[in-house]
Amino acid sequence: KAAKATNNLAAQARAERAAATAKRRQQRADELNKQSAAAATAQSANDPTLPDTGTAKMLRHIYASRYTAERAAKAAFNAIQRGVASFEIVLAHGREDLLPELPAVVSGFKPQIDNAPWVLGTITHTISDGGYTTRVTLDVSVEDLG
Repeated sequence: KAAKATNNLAAQARAERAAATAKRRQQRADELNKQSAAAATAQSANDPTLPDTGTAKMLRHIYASRYTAERAAKAAFNAIQRGVASFEIVLAHGREDLLPELPAVVSGFKPQIDNAPWVLGTITHTISDGGYTTRVTLDVSVEDLG
């Protein structure tokens, strides 16, 4: 009987710890949602280059330290933000010096686009009857957003 009672107490303690952990996670998620809502109202809602702050993503794993948790959060954020804003342009005169991941500055578009931190993505060089052209995909630099 004593062993069974000990097992029941241990199971009860585990259940209480799990409930306390779930409650702390929910409180933290609620706090993050409040912070996100406050940040969203402070930022321009029509700016496609800014990260979406309307919802919080809950990471499933419990991390051993604050450092590893922050690294995991940054990695998750970067995964979400990839491709958040991009565009493609064909240059009338080919540029053989362009390489992927180079930073780029654009001008002549809306201020939100001109001021965004762009990097070169896919670059395709074409030689045809029309001459030498370069097609460039530009993506928002995720590192500069966060």
